[in-house]
Amino acid sequence: MKNNGMQMELPPVDLLKSAGNYDLIKFGFDFESSSKLTLKKSREIKSSLIGIGYETLDRDTFEPKKTYQSMAASGVKWARLQTGWNKCEKQKGIYNFCWLDEIVDNLLAIGINPWFSVSFGNALYTPADDHRMEYVGEVFLYFGREAITGWENYVSALAEHFKGRITHWEIWNEPNTSSFWRDAKVRSGNGENDLENINQKAADYAQMVKITSCLIKKIIPEAKIIGGALSAGINVNTYVRALLKNHLADHIDILSYHPYGLVPEMSAEARFNFLRRELDKTGKKIPIWQGECGRPTGFINNRTAVNCSEYSQAKFLTRRIITDLRLGCEMSSYFMVADLKNYFYSQTLFPYGIISGEDYRPKAAYYALQSMASLFDNHTVIDQELYMRIYPANAYMNSYLPFHMVTAAFRRKGIPIFCYYTPELPDLDWEPRRFELCIDLADSEMFNNPVLVDPITQIVYRLNKSAFKMWAGLLHINPLPFMDYPLFFTDEKALED
Repeated sequence: MKNNGMQMELPPVDLLKSAGNYDLIKFGFDFESSSKLTLKKSREIKSSLIGIGYETLDRDTFEPKKTYQSMAASGVKWARLQTGWNKCEKQKGIYNFCWLDEIVDNLLAIGINPWFSVSFGNALYTPADDHRMEYVGEVFLYFGREAITGWENYVSALAEHFKGRITHWEIWNEPNTSSFWRDAKVRSGNGENDLENINQKAADYAQMVKITSCLIKKIIPEAKIIGGALSAGINVNTYVRALLKNHLADHIDILSYHPYGLVPEMSAEARFNFLRRELDKTGKKIPIWQGECGRPTGFINNRTAVNCSEYSQAKFLTRRIITDLRLGCEMSSYFMVADLKNYFYSQTLFPYGIISGEDYRPKAAYYALQSMASLFDNHTVIDQELYMRIYPANAYMNSYLPFHMVTAAFRRKGIPIFCYYTPELPDLDWEPRRFELCIDLADSEMFNNPVLVDPITQIVYRLNKSAFKMWAGLLHINPLPFMDYPLFFTDEKALED
């Protein structure tokens, strides 16, 4: 198959079991050579904003011990864990944190920092007829004084037990949804999105955060409290304004949100900028974390419109991380580490994992995550002052969308890295296009060994300098390929340890 003079090959989707073993894209133009990207283990990376989800283990949905070997080599630095009150306290006043100890200690041993989502109800204190999700939506505030005291004792015991190991504590999960916050109106089927009820639920959640954060900080004064864990749904703007009206900002250090969607870039700036503006109105400098977002391999009713491949999941992951970096999120957590079993009482796998829930083999997205973690460690920062411009070979890329490109520029150890891709739906069949990249670099920054990095295949292509020319004081590189996921143009030196 040819396209504008460039040849390309893509293996069948069923071969995409291991992106590290296949050269997914072979461009038929003048590369000098190619090599594999140097990858780093999590313990070898000092810090980064890249995280992975270890959620739902309070409901025993996968076997964490089967993920540790792969995740040790991933380069990921953070993992989100739900603490599950219902699993920790089976008898009143008696706490079993052994299951959580094992996960926390194993993650710390491989260089990954766990952060807690302190969450959910308990059958002993929040009994309900509908407990289809292990009491995840049962809110202690609505079950009387004994339930409130039970929660306070549980949180205090949890903080005391994990003091010195857990630094970041998030309170609840998606409290603006009926799945995770079931008040009287939700139970009766009335008023879930009624304005009065949204405002009341926000006030109640702000009160929950106040109670819980005070308990945690009494035991761990240096703890970072994360509030929100917001689903980016229909009512989120009203809900956020109500949260801040009820002084949520006085009790949190970070706000988190969950921007799901079929295309990572869709409404991304609007969502993030709304949160940023509302938080800034409080006068406090509160960072924003992207705390949960992912894409499955397969079809999930009401969640995906198409049957997603491993390849499209890998593309989504790389684009999600770049989107979070561009926006200014200080965490980019991918949901999730492994496919889930018995989730929502499903008889089939919930296939959001970057590791298979059947045989625990890494999927294509795992290798993409490895690449992104090694490229975007503590040595890499965004640089909005670097100039780059795209010149397409023709005005339209296909019959549906006009030419459009997402671009971003970074520096790794001071060396520029330019990123670009077209934000198509990741599940579409995409053929590589050619374009000319125009960049403005000082003479001292000229690339001696220019390379192109593909994060999904983990291949580093050394470019032939015959494709380079200086014109009008700018460096032009032509041709370069572009895809519907990020490729990175930089100097080989930027990839060195």
